[in-house]
Amino acid sequence: MLWKKVDNWIYTLHDLTTPSAEFERYESIVKIWHSKAEAGKIPNKRDFAFEDFRGWWGWLSLADIMDPDASSIKYRLWGTYVREMTGLEMTGKTMEANLGDRSDNTVFEATDIEFVQQIVKRRLIGVSTGPVDWKLPDYRQMSTIRLPLTYDGETVGSVLSASLAW
Repeated sequence: MLWKKVDNWIYTLHDLTTPSAEFERYESIVKIWHSKAEAGKIPNKRDFAFEDFRGWWGWLSLADIMDPDASSIKYRLWGTYVREMTGLEMTGKTMEANLGDRSDNTVFEATDIEFVQQIVKRRLIGVSTGPVDWKLPDYRQMSTIRLPLTYDGETVGSVLSASLAW
């Protein structure tokens, strides 16, 4: 379901049980995520191993939700390909520390933080897709899927993201 459209970026939210095939480019990672989840529930972060994501290494990011409102989001991992694609290194940094406007690929917009807040609070899967107009010669579009993870079976404590560009 469409959540928001901003500057030709489209943000969609999806139920946890949405079939993996509906995520097209992300079908394989959503299959992995679904394989660790009970029906309609969020999988536990500790149920995943690094090896589970073979083929996605470098394209993944892992953000810890630092408070119940998800107003502070800190990246534990920022993939090497994501860093190369965006020119941004976020490992150990918070989203809110890098706020700016979409004309600069090294910042997040307020919409990006609001989107993660929706994923956390409403317990949904999120996908954002839009044009890459940042001086990146090899890419015209970028997309990121965000998959919620829990530590206690209920509370969203992390968000696993996979990004692609074409």
